[in-house]
Amino acid sequence: MKTVGVAARLCDSHRKDATEAAAKGKGTAVGKGVIDIPGVLKTRVGIRFASPVALEYEASADDPMPGILESFASLHPVPAPVG
Repeated sequence: MKTVGVAARLCDSHRKDATEAAAKGKGTAVGKGVIDIPGVLKTRVGIRFASPVALEYEASADDPMPGILESFASLHPVPAPVG
C-alpha cells in the first residue's frame, strides 16, 4: 500500500488528550479533553498512515486503569487501521 505525502516519512505517532489546549491543561482520558483524537486517527487512515500509534495517559497515576479503559472505549467508533 502506498502512503500519501508526509505519511511516507513518519514512523509512529504519539497522542494524549488534555483539559485545555494550553500549558495549564492537564492530562485526561482520551475523548474527555479538547484534542480531537478520533479526528486525528481518521486523518491517519485518510493519508494511509499505517504505523503504530501510542496513546498516553498520565492522569490518576495511583489508579490508571479506569482512565486507560475509558480512553480505549472512546476510540471504538474510529475506523480500523490501514493494513
